[in-house]
Amino acid sequence: MAFKSRTKAFDGFSDGVNNVYREESVPDSALRSAKNIDLLSGGKIRRRQGFLRRSSLTDARSAVFFAGDIYLADQGDLKRVSLVDFSEEPVANVDANAFLSFAEINGQLYITDGVNAAYKIAADGAATAWAVEQPAFPPALAAASLGGLPAATYQVNVTYFRGREESGTGPSSSVTLTQEGGIELTDIPVPLSAQVTAVRIYVSTPSGELMYAHRDVAPGTTSAVIAALPSGKALETQFLEPVPAGHIIRGFNGRSYSAVDNVMYYSQAMRPALLDAAHDYIDFESRIRMIRPVEGGVFVSTEKRVVFLAGEDPENFQLSVAHTSPAVEGSDIMAPAKMFSFENMSTGEVAVWWAASGIMVIGFPNGQVVPVREGELALPEYARGDVMIREENGVRQLVSVLQRPKTPTAGLAMQDEATVTVHRRGIEL
Repeated sequence: MAFKSRTKAFDGFSDGVNNVYREESVPDSALRSAKNIDLLSGGKIRRRQGFLRRSSLTDARSAVFFAGDIYLADQGDLKRVSLVDFSEEPVANVDANAFLSFAEINGQLYITDGVNAAYKIAADGAATAWAVEQPAFPPALAAASLGGLPAATYQVNVTYFRGREESGTGPSSSVTLTQEGGIELTDIPVPLSAQVTAVRIYVSTPSGELMYAHRDVAPGTTSAVIAALPSGKALETQFLEPVPAGHIIRGFNGRSYSAVDNVMYYSQAMRPALLDAAHDYIDFESRIRMIRPVEGGVFVSTEKRVVFLAGEDPENFQLSVAHTSPAVEGSDIMAPAKMFSFENMSTGEVAVWWAASGIMVIGFPNGQVVPVREGELALPEYARGDVMIREENGVRQLVSVLQRPKTPTAGLAMQDEATVTVHRRGIEL
């Protein structure tokens, strides 16, 4: 059977890609598929430039740009890749099979592998644990004959410092002085981490409940004497502990939010590494696929739906259903509002994610959502995805990578395919 070919000129494809309509119903202003081309404003097309290999990694994944470098996972290493010479430097260990989650909080990059690694990267590339190591137990106490403390019962505890960061601590020790004297501390816990720079001793007022800083001692000091009442600041981190390493980490309004299966933990205000584990969490119906903060609250996706938690304080969040289709895990990003043609949204940022129903969704700062090109563009349901903003030669695009379809299409089907050759001034580009 002989087939005839013909040439047809198009002014552009202003409606982009349409893979929903029947083959014969796709308008001339849309493409059935678009491979290796850029769709410009007005529907013009341009051949997409290729790429240059800069590095060969065994199992590179989960990349993020921070402070002029790229951080990514490669097998069991967290690596920093220089954009100057593309050299690689191992920074820390991560789970060899896990995807990483990132959040920039207070000028530092928080990283978690969802298993046990929870690091934060400073602008100079130094990696430390999210939280300072916590004392394993309080010191042992005994009454001492020398000192000027009035007869009373006293509470004593210690915390660790890493620079100006303070750890949490557990229950206190107590001792009763039957006459004026002092308190002898023994078995002060010794930190395991070399990054701990000081151990702070706290003591209460006579028969008081609140403890105040007495003095700092060097790490490794195992004994001390308290002979006078404290004069420092109150202990603020008792019964706080490190935020658990979840499979998602985000920052919002001075707090960190970490997803561990179906539980979203949130830190204390202005202490993004510490929480009260007895209170600082929200349970959801199933595994959390997305935490995406916006100006007016937080979008959270479970395996069933997307909800919006309106407000700034997690103690007073107001929950409403934002979208009935859950998000594809890993596919959410913040994007400039001016990338989309919505009225009164020329500034600021919006949340963007792929829904399990196969459409892209935009989440506005007030919790409203709008599907993008619903009924024209749809994808099969994927297990995981990633989205980045690509800017090159005046074109700004959202580039998506989607992994492992959950329901691959069975069987074979015949399709039409158009190969587009771009010409400019009679020259093939």
